[in-house]
Amino acid sequence: MPLGSRTGGFSAAAAGSGAWYRFSPDEDPDNGGRKSSIFGPSSAGREDLPYKVELWNETKTAVDNLDAILDVEGVAGVYVGPSDLSLSMGKPPTLDPTDKEVLTAIDIIVKTTRKWGHIAGVHTDGPATALKRFDAGFQMCTILNDVRLMAVAAANAINEVRGKAPAAKAKTY
Repeated sequence: MPLGSRTGGFSAAAAGSGAWYRFSPDEDPDNGGRKSSIFGPSSAGREDLPYKVELWNETKTAVDNLDAILDVEGVAGVYVGPSDLSLSMGKPPTLDPTDKEVLTAIDIIVKTTRKWGHIAGVHTDGPATALKRFDAGFQMCTILNDVRLMAVAAANAINEVRGKAPAAKAKTY
């Protein structure tokens, strides 16, 4: 549900960051989903809460411009999509990259975002990678998406019934 777009709309400084989300509790009351994790379980009627913007940081350009992006008023955090970041750097897409250049970029993102006092989030391929990312300083980790979580759970259930090993770890979204 991006309220921004990959082609612009938020700020010239943030244009290289990719998509963005703008959260406003007074314009869109919500008791669940992404907003509840930022504003709490009931943000309805909370006009005192400011707009919050979360930027996706999925390109080398966005990493290079991270300080300018984080300096934009209203930015609350940065969310890393490792597969897209890897692709933008000419590397194979994966949610748990091992390439040194990609890992360095991810490290720059988390450390710089935290230095600015913003929330650092990242997409992962499962609990083990999420724990690594939390240890690295990320404050929010998405463990796959809903479709991949259901697919992995279904494959594991079928494999268990058939007496086989658990399903292979997801490589991308």
